[in-house]
Amino acid sequence: HAYGTNWWSRRWVTVIEQCIDAARISRGKSYARRGQVVSISIEPGLVTAFVQGTRKTPYQIRLGFETVTPDARELILFRFRERAAFTAQLLAGEMPDEIEQIFKESGTPLFLNKNALRRFKCSCPDDATPCKHIIAVLLLLGEELEDDPFILLRLRGLDKESLINLLTLESPRDDGPLPIDEDDAEPWSAEACEEPPKRTKAPPSQKSRRSPAKAGSPRAISPSNSPKPTARAAPPPST
Repeated sequence: HAYGTNWWSRRWVTVIEQCIDAARISRGKSYARRGQVVSISIEPGLVTAFVQGTRKTPYQIRLGFETVTPDARELILFRFRERAAFTAQLLAGEMPDEIEQIFKESGTPLFLNKNALRRFKCSCPDDATPCKHIIAVLLLLGEELEDDPFILLRLRGLDKESLINLLTLESPRDDGPLPIDEDDAEPWSAEACEEPPKRTKAPPSQKSRRSPAKAGSPRAISPSNSPKPTARAAPPPST
Protein backbone atom coordinates (compact mmCIF):
# COMPACT_ATOMS: atom_id res chain seq x y z
CA HIS A 1 0.00 0.00 0.00
CA ALA A 2 1.44 3.39 -0.98
CA TYR A 3 1.87 6.00 1.74
CA GLY A 4 0.76 9.57 1.41
CA THR A 5 -1.80 9.72 -1.41
CA ASN A 6 -3.89 12.15 0.70
CA TRP A 7 -2.62 15.20 2.53
CA TRP A 8 -3.63 13.88 5.97
CA SER A 9 -1.86 10.53 5.50
CA ARG A 10 1.22 12.31 4.14
CA ARG A 11 1.15 14.54 7.19
CA TRP A 12 0.93 11.49 9.47
CA VAL A 13 3.97 9.83 7.86
CA THR A 14 5.93 13.11 7.76
CA VAL A 15 5.53 13.57 11.52
CA ILE A 16 6.79 10.02 12.10
CA GLU A 17 9.82 10.62 9.88
CA GLN A 18 10.58 13.91 11.66
CA CYS A 19 10.41 12.42 15.14
CA ILE A 20 12.12 9.02 14.62
CA ASP A 21 15.49 8.22 13.12
CA ALA A 22 15.60 6.56 9.71
CA ALA A 23 17.14 3.27 10.91
CA ARG A 24 14.30 2.52 13.32
CA ILE A 25 11.70 3.54 10.73
CA SER A 26 13.26 1.07 8.31
CA ARG A 27 12.98 -1.77 10.85
CA GLY A 28 9.39 -0.80 11.60
CA LYS A 29 8.52 -0.83 7.88
CA SER A 30 10.02 -4.31 7.62
CA TYR A 31 7.74 -5.58 10.40
CA ALA A 32 4.69 -3.94 8.80
CA ARG A 33 5.39 -5.35 5.33
CA ARG A 34 6.00 -8.89 6.59
CA GLY A 35 2.59 -8.93 8.22
CA GLN A 36 3.88 -9.22 11.76
CA VAL A 37 1.21 -6.87 13.10
CA VAL A 38 -1.35 -9.44 14.22
CA SER A 39 -4.23 -7.09 15.10
CA ILE A 40 -5.08 -3.44 15.63
CA SER A 41 -8.03 -2.07 17.63
CA ILE A 42 -8.94 1.62 17.47
CA GLU A 43 -11.03 3.27 20.19
CA PRO A 44 -11.53 6.90 21.17
CA GLY A 45 -8.17 7.98 22.56
CA LEU A 46 -6.57 4.52 22.43
CA VAL A 47 -5.02 2.10 19.95
CA THR A 48 -4.20 -1.43 21.09
CA ALA A 49 -2.29 -3.87 18.90
CA PHE A 50 -0.37 -7.13 18.97
CA VAL A 51 2.87 -7.52 17.01
CA GLN A 52 4.68 -10.81 16.50
CA GLY A 53 8.35 -10.48 17.40
CA THR A 54 11.12 -12.95 18.00
CA ARG A 55 9.28 -14.50 20.92
CA LYS A 56 6.39 -16.94 20.67
CA THR A 57 3.90 -14.62 22.32
CA PRO A 58 3.09 -11.41 20.39
CA TYR A 59 4.02 -8.12 22.04
CA GLN A 60 1.19 -5.87 23.20
CA ILE A 61 1.13 -2.25 22.05
CA ARG A 62 -0.81 0.57 23.74
CA LEU A 63 -0.91 3.98 22.08
CA GLY A 64 -2.70 6.60 24.15
CA PHE A 65 -3.91 9.81 22.49
CA GLU A 66 -5.03 13.03 24.13
CA THR A 67 -8.75 13.54 23.59
CA VAL A 68 -10.51 16.88 23.25
CA THR A 69 -12.12 18.47 26.29
CA PRO A 70 -15.83 19.46 26.21
CA ASP A 71 -14.84 23.12 25.69
CA ALA A 72 -12.44 22.19 22.89
CA ARG A 73 -15.17 20.10 21.27
CA GLU A 74 -17.56 23.06 21.26
CA LEU A 75 -14.90 25.29 19.74
CA ILE A 76 -14.16 22.75 16.99
CA LEU A 77 -17.86 22.42 16.15
CA PHE A 78 -18.22 26.21 16.10
CA ARG A 79 -15.30 26.55 13.68
CA PHE A 80 -16.71 23.80 11.49
CA ARG A 81 -20.12 25.50 11.30
CA GLU A 82 -18.45 28.76 10.25
CA ARG A 83 -17.35 27.06 7.01
CA ALA A 84 -20.18 25.38 5.13
CA ALA A 85 -17.72 23.53 2.89
CA PHE A 86 -16.35 21.59 5.87
CA THR A 87 -19.51 19.53 6.26
CA ALA A 88 -19.60 18.70 2.56
CA GLN A 89 -15.96 17.58 2.64
CA LEU A 90 -16.49 15.41 5.71
CA LEU A 91 -19.55 13.79 4.16
CA ALA A 92 -17.41 13.04 1.10
CA GLY A 93 -14.80 11.33 3.30
CA GLU A 94 -12.22 14.10 3.05
CA MET A 95 -10.42 16.17 5.64
CA PRO A 96 -10.52 19.96 5.18
CA ASP A 97 -7.09 21.55 4.87
CA GLU A 98 -7.72 23.90 7.80
CA ILE A 99 -8.70 21.18 10.27
CA GLU A 100 -5.20 20.85 11.72
CA GLN A 101 -5.15 24.56 12.59
CA ILE A 102 -8.62 24.31 14.17
CA PHE A 103 -7.45 21.50 16.46
CA LYS A 104 -4.33 23.46 17.33
CA GLU A 105 -6.51 26.42 18.28
CA SER A 106 -8.59 24.16 20.53
CA GLY A 107 -5.47 23.10 22.44
CA THR A 108 -5.51 19.47 21.26
CA PRO A 109 -3.18 18.47 18.39
CA LEU A 110 -4.66 16.48 15.53
CA PHE A 111 -1.45 14.66 14.59
CA LEU A 112 1.36 13.04 16.53
CA ASN A 113 4.21 14.84 18.24
CA LYS A 114 7.36 13.79 20.08
CA ASN A 115 5.73 13.94 23.48
CA ALA A 116 2.98 11.56 22.38
CA LEU A 117 5.50 9.11 20.92
CA ARG A 118 7.33 8.92 24.26
CA ARG A 119 4.13 7.87 26.04
CA PHE A 120 3.46 4.90 23.75
CA LYS A 121 4.01 1.53 25.42
CA CYS A 122 5.16 -1.88 24.14
CA SER A 123 5.69 -5.06 26.17
CA CYS A 124 8.93 -5.88 24.32
CA PRO A 125 12.32 -5.63 26.12
CA ASP A 126 13.58 -2.95 23.69
CA ASP A 127 14.49 0.25 25.54
CA ALA A 128 14.12 2.43 22.44
CA THR A 129 11.11 4.72 22.41
CA PRO A 130 9.36 4.16 20.17
CA CYS A 131 10.45 0.64 19.32
CA LYS A 132 10.17 -1.01 15.90
CA HIS A 133 6.90 -2.71 16.95
CA ILE A 134 5.25 0.63 17.72
CA ILE A 135 6.57 2.09 14.46
CA ALA A 136 5.07 -0.81 12.51
CA VAL A 137 1.66 -0.11 14.07
CA LEU A 138 1.94 3.64 13.37
CA LEU A 139 2.78 3.00 9.71
CA LEU A 140 -0.19 0.68 9.30
CA LEU A 141 -2.39 3.35 10.90
CA GLY A 142 -1.13 5.69 8.18
CA GLU A 143 -2.38 3.20 5.59
CA GLU A 144 -5.78 3.03 7.29
CA LEU A 145 -5.98 6.81 7.17
CA GLU A 146 -5.86 6.65 3.38
CA ASP A 147 -9.32 5.12 3.29
CA ASP A 148 -10.78 6.42 6.55
CA PRO A 149 -9.61 9.89 7.65
CA PHE A 150 -12.13 9.82 10.50
CA ILE A 151 -9.66 7.64 12.39
CA LEU A 152 -7.87 10.89 13.23
CA LEU A 153 -11.02 12.27 14.83
CA ARG A 154 -11.74 9.02 16.65
CA LEU A 155 -8.28 9.06 18.18
CA ARG A 156 -9.11 12.53 19.57
CA GLY A 157 -12.43 11.38 21.02
CA LEU A 158 -14.77 12.58 18.26
CA ASP A 159 -17.26 10.09 16.81
CA LYS A 160 -17.91 10.29 13.06
CA GLU A 161 -21.70 9.81 13.16
CA SER A 162 -22.24 12.17 16.09
CA LEU A 163 -20.06 14.84 14.51
CA ILE A 164 -21.88 14.73 11.17
CA ASN A 165 -25.28 14.77 12.89
CA LEU A 166 -24.31 17.87 14.87
CA LEU A 167 -23.00 19.62 11.76
CA THR A 168 -26.04 18.83 9.62
CA LEU A 169 -28.67 19.93 12.15
CA GLU A 170 -30.90 22.65 10.71
CA SER A 171 -30.82 25.92 12.56
CA PRO A 172 -34.26 27.32 13.53
CA ARG A 173 -35.58 30.00 11.17
CA ASP A 174 -35.87 33.51 12.52
CA ASP A 175 -39.44 33.87 11.23
CA GLY A 176 -40.61 30.48 12.46
CA PRO A 177 -42.27 29.61 15.76
CA LEU A 178 -39.94 29.13 18.68
CA PRO A 179 -39.77 25.61 20.09
CA ILE A 180 -41.72 25.07 23.29
CA ASP A 181 -39.75 24.14 26.34
CA GLU A 182 -41.16 20.94 27.78
CA ASP A 183 -40.92 22.37 31.29
CA ASP A 184 -43.06 25.36 30.30
CA ALA A 185 -45.62 23.41 28.31
CA GLU A 186 -49.04 22.75 29.83
CA PRO A 187 -49.66 19.15 30.92
CA TRP A 188 -51.57 17.05 28.44
CA SER A 189 -55.11 16.05 29.29
CA ALA A 190 -57.91 14.31 27.46
CA GLU A 191 -60.19 17.32 27.98
CA ALA A 192 -57.71 19.48 26.12
CA CYS A 193 -58.15 17.33 23.02
CA GLU A 194 -61.95 17.49 23.00
CA GLU A 195 -63.68 19.91 20.68
CA PRO A 196 -65.05 22.99 22.42
CA PRO A 197 -68.85 23.01 22.80
CA LYS A 198 -70.68 24.70 19.97
CA ARG A 199 -72.16 28.05 20.83
CA THR A 200 -75.96 28.16 20.46
CA LYS A 201 -77.58 31.28 19.11
CA ALA A 202 -79.94 33.11 21.37
CA PRO A 203 -83.61 32.95 20.27
CA PRO A 204 -84.56 35.96 18.23
CA SER A 205 -86.31 38.68 20.14
CA GLN A 206 -89.93 39.61 19.54
CA LYS A 207 -88.74 42.64 17.70
CA SER A 208 -86.59 40.67 15.34
CA ARG A 209 -89.46 38.32 14.45
CA ARG A 210 -91.46 41.15 12.89
CA SER A 211 -91.28 41.00 9.16
CA PRO A 212 -90.67 44.24 7.40
CA ALA A 213 -93.77 45.75 5.81
CA LYS A 214 -94.10 45.38 2.12
CA ALA A 215 -94.36 48.42 -0.05
CA GLY A 216 -97.97 49.54 -0.41
CA SER A 217 -99.30 47.45 2.46
CA PRO A 218 -100.72 49.05 5.62
CA ARG A 219 -98.22 49.24 8.42
CA ALA A 220 -98.94 47.01 11.33
CA ILE A 221 -99.59 48.96 14.47
CA SER A 222 -99.03 47.50 17.88
CA PRO A 223 -101.76 47.86 20.48
CA SER A 224 -99.72 50.30 22.47
CA ASN A 225 -99.51 52.61 19.49
CA SER A 226 -103.17 52.23 18.36
CA PRO A 227 -105.14 55.52 18.37
CA LYS A 228 -107.69 55.73 21.16
CA PRO A 229 -111.40 56.13 20.07
CA THR A 230 -112.82 59.57 20.68
CA ALA A 231 -116.08 59.93 22.68
CA ARG A 232 -119.12 61.14 20.72
CA ALA A 233 -121.01 64.18 21.97
CA ALA A 234 -124.40 63.40 23.52
CA PRO A 235 -127.43 64.59 21.45
CA PRO A 236 -129.20 67.67 22.83
CA PRO A 237 -132.32 66.98 24.94
CA SER A 238 -135.57 67.17 23.11
CA THR A 239 -137.96 69.89 24.03
